[in-house]
Amino acid sequence: MAQTPQQMFVQALQPFRTHTGTPYPCLQSSIDFHTLPSFPHKNNSKFVSTLSATNEILWQNHPLRALPPAEKEAIARLQTVLPSNDQNIGPDLAIKAFHDLDLVFFAGKLHNNVTVHWADSHTDEHFLRIASSHPLPILGFTDRNPDRLLSERGQCRIVLNARTLLRGGDGAPMECCLETLLHEMVHAFHFCRVSVWGWGLLGWKKRGVFRYDDCHDEHFGSQISAVSERASGLLGLRAVHFMEPYRCHHFLGELVGDGCGGEKGWEGGLVRRSAGKHRRLI
Repeated sequence: MAQTPQQMFVQALQPFRTHTGTPYPCLQSSIDFHTLPSFPHKNNSKFVSTLSATNEILWQNHPLRALPPAEKEAIARLQTVLPSNDQNIGPDLAIKAFHDLDLVFFAGKLHNNVTVHWADSHTDEHFLRIASSHPLPILGFTDRNPDRLLSERGQCRIVLNARTLLRGGDGAPMECCLETLLHEMVHAFHFCRVSVWGWGLLGWKKRGVFRYDDCHDEHFGSQISAVSERASGLLGLRAVHFMEPYRCHHFLGELVGDGCGGEKGWEGGLVRRSAGKHRRLI
């Protein structure tokens, strides 16, 4: 029997277990990681430029890239539940399948550096703070702990709005939840790969200077377009929708590299596609 929106809402705010809820193979330790108050280890990866990070996502989601066995296995696991109208799918899938989504679309770069939480926007203080200055309902957000900006550099958390995603819409709520999760994972990739101290819905800080940025620039559009196109083909999910303005941002040009570990990139530069006109941005 399918769960009601209220039942899914209640479930999202309860602890998750491997043997209950959505049947998806994962370890209990992987689920528990998302409940930790702080990250047990630092992100010791070498940070890169925004352009390099964009190229990483474009290459990871390129249709000509040869897939390693672990990634093929992750895709097979995801395809056992998606696309699907299975009545057993619930909000715990966002946490249980997070590692596989990361491996498939982000080359595992979010592993141990990103946590995912469900929250009630009517009671969560961070949602209340954001909602006070945001004109539209917030489906989710990606942010850093303001008390640990230095100690948790390159790490962040994704928070999904249980009230809006699970109770506030029609159709397939879990499909919308996973599409929102993919959207936020693109933001999280930026946190993990680019040397930025603090970045959120209202702006970001680099080298201590605050600059306005709504987090949906041309690089974000390039990244999410690549993820969305591949997710649509593999899982029937869309990380970017037709009416979202940043869908028009992406790389054009020929792929450079042998696809076997050599130098990879795109000739032509980052351009804005709009109404059939191309304008070079870099």
